[in-house]
Amino acid sequence: MTGWRIGFLGGTQEIVTNAEKVQGQVTSNASSISQYAALAALSGPEDELRSMAAEFQRRRDFIHGEVTSIAGISCIKPKGAFYVFPNVSAYYGKTFSGKKMESGDDIARFLLDEERVVVVPAAASARRTT
Repeated sequence: MTGWRIGFLGGTQEIVTNAEKVQGQVTSNASSISQYAALAALSGPEDELRSMAAEFQRRRDFIHGEVTSIAGISCIKPKGAFYVFPNVSAYYGKTFSGKKMESGDDIARFLLDEERVVVVPAAASARRTT
């Protein structure tokens, strides 16, 4: 259910209990429409699953190919999503448009300001969960 921000977890009682503590602090409840959509997804026909999976694979392959075609950037191809986490450290210490790149945050700001491309640096994701 990509985009609906709903899911489920299976695990030991300890894992589920601790995951609930984290989830309760970093997200809000799923909307009623998302809950009904989840019910339909879990109990309805699965005809579209293959075509959806193929489309997501196409998107993953596209973004991975485009990102890794940039000189100095490497990226492991994701196995379960089309989100990528490119290694941009080859650009640390370089200056673009008078701005020195010292971190992923600097590169994210540069991309937003100069190229109008929005990315989330990995450090920002890590800060959200701590």
